[in-house]
Amino acid sequence: MLEGCVVPVTEDQFEQEVIRHPGTVLVDFYTASCPPCRQVVPVLEQLCSENRSTLKVVKINAADSPTVTNAHKISAVPTFVLYRGGRKIAQISGYHSMPQFEKWISSSVGGAA
Repeated sequence: MLEGCVVPVTEDQFEQEVIRHPGTVLVDFYTASCPPCRQVVPVLEQLCSENRSTLKVVKINAADSPTVTNAHKISAVPTFVLYRGGRKIAQISGYHSMPQFEKWISSSVGGAA
């Protein structure tokens, strides 16, 4: 895959790739026209590649996925939602650095991503 570690998903794939995943999943709700969404891509790729064994990172285009976006109450992009065992455990919005993501994920899942 050219894009690397972060997996793009569609509305049709969301339940299988996120909700039914037994581990920890970070979902990036983004749009193509959002500058901060594009700026955070390298951070997410690094986060994904460095935590591949414990963290799955996916992205979903909020503009193309209104059903999932509305169901998860996403009102701004980028918004990042953390799921563990299919349950939503945390949500943040806006650009974040690698250390900020690591701290947020660690505190949200109790120290283990």
